[in-house]
Amino acid sequence: MSASWEIVGSVEILRMRVYPLDHRSDGCGTNVCVQPGSYPVYRKHDRYCYVMDGRINERFEPLGDGLFALHSGDNPSGLPVSFPCPPLDRDALNALILDTGRFRFHIPGLTS
Repeated sequence: MSASWEIVGSVEILRMRVYPLDHRSDGCGTNVCVQPGSYPVYRKHDRYCYVMDGRINERFEPLGDGLFALHSGDNPSGLPVSFPCPPLDRDALNALILDTGRFRFHIPGLTS
């Protein structure tokens, strides 16, 4: 019998961040703008991940007829998406827990 992912807490993302939609991409794939907010943290065996909601980052916005608008910064105007961070082992999670400038984790038994 395989275990399923269970919610074990939450993470607050403290400022707008841009993440790759697919963490396995080479950096040239689709990016997502994630706004500050609270997101669920999941656990399966010894792995953790959190699932974020955001909007596709349309820095190169298609206008039609082969035309594109080029934005000088991030432009979270695309479709809304939900996506997970890469699976984290306990050491990687602990490193993120210590990164109090970007995240605030609330996981009973791991954080105070």
